Amino acid sequence: MADLSGKKEEKAGEKHGVEPLIPGLPDEVAELCLLYLPYPHQALARSVSSSWNRAITDPAFLVSKRSLSLSLPYMFVLAFHKSTARIQWQALDPRSSRWFVLPPMPCPKTVCPPAFACASLPRQGRLLVLGGMRSDTETSMDSTFIYRSSTNQWSTGAPHADPTIILRYRPESGRWGPAAKDAHGAGPGLSVVLDGRLFVISEHGDCPMKVYAPDLDTWEYVGGDRFPREAMQRPFAVNGVEGRVYVVSCGLNVAIGSVYEEADDGGGFCVKWQVLVAPESIPRLRSFKLPGALCLKHSIHC
Repeated sequence: MADLSGKKEEKAGEKHGVEPLIPGLPDEVAELCLLYLPYPHQALARSVSSSWNRAITDPAFLVSKRSLSLSLPYMFVLAFHKSTARIQWQALDPRSSRWFVLPPMPCPKTVCPPAFACASLPRQGRLLVLGGMRSDTETSMDSTFIYRSSTNQWSTGAPHADPTIILRYRPESGRWGPAAKDAHGAGPGLSVVLDGRLFVISEHGDCPMKVYAPDLDTWEYVGGDRFPREAMQRPFAVNGVEGRVYVVSCGLNVAIGSVYEEADDGGGFCVKWQVLVAPESIPRLRSFKLPGALCLKHSIHC
């Protein structure tokens, strides 16, 4: 009788489409296992079964991920093949030093990659790719492409009215508005902020690194190692992740700079460089944009 009853319950569960998340485990324990799946595998796990898809897309699941505070940074690079101009988004896991490829961005094939502007919303786990230019007609684009780390998918956002002016995008409303008149100012070289300090790496000569001293309103050279220019080919893209400077070069070699303050009375900053050589499996790509290091809690909120 017990076996018959069990079979009836199993058939009833199958009839209603209810199946355990992980056979042999309570659903509460199985959900914890899913919560600890690292990016980007959590989004890919939705295709394992209907029960996994239902659990991962449940709003309560997202709330649980935020409450666990599993903050992990990933660095995203807009790269393109310099001969074909084919765009490929790459992401670097700083902990394992491994690269992986994002899904293709839904843009026309005939585009000029350097014309795109990129930004990140770390707390929301999103990338924004704005504007662009068609390479066949040399006309500006008004496109907005949005990548969501929670789903590992791209979508299109609201187009902006005039691609030749500077606007500000409000992600909470999905609309464009006017920006401040001085929003388009640029500094010398490639800039990055670490622990509230502004650093600039020059793209000329030996690529010296400077830090801005706000009290003196001046720029000071950063001591320590010389930038590994022999392993890095221009153009560069730079960002800060977990207190380190990441400089990505053509071919996706990465120079990682650990910045520290000198202990003597003179003070000042020093940097120690190490080079992460791109694996041979990655094609010859040019790094162009480093929109930011998304702090991912394996969810859309970071």
